[in-house]
Amino acid sequence: MVEAGSLEIRLLGGVQLLSSGAPVPVTGIRRRTLLALLALRCGEPVSTDFLIDVLWGDTADAGALHNLRANVSNLRKSLGEHASVLTTRASAYVLDLDPDAVDALQFERLAASGRAAIRRNEPEAGVDELRRALAVWRGDPLVDLLGTDLMEREADRLRHVHLAAFEDWIDGALELGLHAEVLDDLEPMVEANPLREHLTAASMRALYRCGRQADALRRYEQTRVHLATELGIEPGPELRELETAILLHDPSLAPSITSDDGDLAPAGPAPLPQVEGLPADPDDLVDRHALIDDVIQVLEREPLVTLWGPGGVGKTRVAVRIARRRRRDLTTGTDAVHFVDLAAVEPTGAVGDVLLATIGAQPWADESDVEAAARVLRPTRALVVMDNCEHVLPAVRRIVTPLLESCPDLRVMLTSREALGLPTETAVPVTPLGLPTDADLLDTVVGADAVRLFAARAGAVRRGFTVDDGNRSAVSRSRSSWLPAGSTWSRSRSSRPTPPADSSPACRTRRAAPSAKAASRHRSRGRTTRCPAVSRSCCRR
Repeated sequence: MVEAGSLEIRLLGGVQLLSSGAPVPVTGIRRRTLLALLALRCGEPVSTDFLIDVLWGDTADAGALHNLRANVSNLRKSLGEHASVLTTRASAYVLDLDPDAVDALQFERLAASGRAAIRRNEPEAGVDELRRALAVWRGDPLVDLLGTDLMEREADRLRHVHLAAFEDWIDGALELGLHAEVLDDLEPMVEANPLREHLTAASMRALYRCGRQADALRRYEQTRVHLATELGIEPGPELRELETAILLHDPSLAPSITSDDGDLAPAGPAPLPQVEGLPADPDDLVDRHALIDDVIQVLEREPLVTLWGPGGVGKTRVAVRIARRRRRDLTTGTDAVHFVDLAAVEPTGAVGDVLLATIGAQPWADESDVEAAARVLRPTRALVVMDNCEHVLPAVRRIVTPLLESCPDLRVMLTSREALGLPTETAVPVTPLGLPTDADLLDTVVGADAVRLFAARAGAVRRGFTVDDGNRSAVSRSRSSWLPAGSTWSRSRSSRPTPPADSSPACRTRRAAPSAKAASRHRSRGRTTRCPAVSRSCCRR
């Protein structure tokens, strides 16, 4: 195997062959495409049938194999003293070359290495490795090759990995307090990807930390207007909450990894930098761990899972925890977790547009939303979470079915007040938490799952609140009007039957979920339920 350095193949920013640093001409678009196909699969046999199909397609004739051999022979001449790296094995060709000699493969290796370092709680090493990866990126990949479907899919995949690596690097750098250093690189990427909300959030944080609060808020407003104009939607929870934090000068916006003297220092386990924005990780999930573990196992073998149950029962919070677990366990740069919030989409709204905006895809001419999404997701092992689907189930059904057929490694998880009713669907009921069974016994009241969650949320409203002998009766008396959820207490106005409290996870069987025909959109904003044990509303929806 030839080591990287003496021979180099560049696929980023145009195809180039270099020998000892000097450019070597590779004439003819088919010959350059052949070089790229072999380089992308360094060390692997690439069959002659595959190469003929890509290079000639429907125009291939009886002389196609002879023409392929002629192109291989000419490519060996271009390789000169390194011609021996291009070998023949049965009905295939192999480029026996160190993968680091191919810039696209080197970029992917460095990006994956950087993310692995961050998962090991080594943020500085991770940021440095991701910076090295981004330095390898010279421009748009495979731009001067045959316009085949394969080349276009491969170019799209590399662009997606590049954008993900950039976001990882920015997140890690902001954690380390390097906001001033990354701002110049961040702003052009935000301008080039105006629908990428997580990039906008990173830009807002960097601007705020540089003392530019007005510019950070202006960036939010630009994104809000763009989303409303292009897609007819409002910014997601990450941006909305960040705008509020900036307005209030929330101390949490400060870098989290600093020492007392201002130098960089470890700050304990750091979260995996986000590839796309996810809602805040729920830290007060009560008695949901078994359900989460079961659903994760189901997703390993089933393509479509729906978390269904009454409004406010905590489906979104369970889905967020599953998504974050999945992101934490990512192993390659082609894996991804996408969170599609459909709460603000009207019943006749464009669900496909919101999906495309979330995954960073743009339809080509004469390409449908599903085709564009499949083009981006097909090369990956992604998990797509579609939250709050109950009011747009027909549109979700029209998207999910062909998308899963086109992307064999894709996993989709929905949250809804009811399931889609598809044969391939695994419907998982999310039940309300357990309520106290005996109001006279303090241990019984305090030990109930619903009361434990209530105490956690009430403590955030009134510091130091606990359930004790003085208020246990008031807490218990209110139980008939509570519907404990991950972050809310609300009266259930759902006409849907509540899943039985002893329902076992759906990994045992695909359960029948409520019919889609009787659904109505869950709108509970503005409702408030008061508990006499706390002096103010426990929540607002």
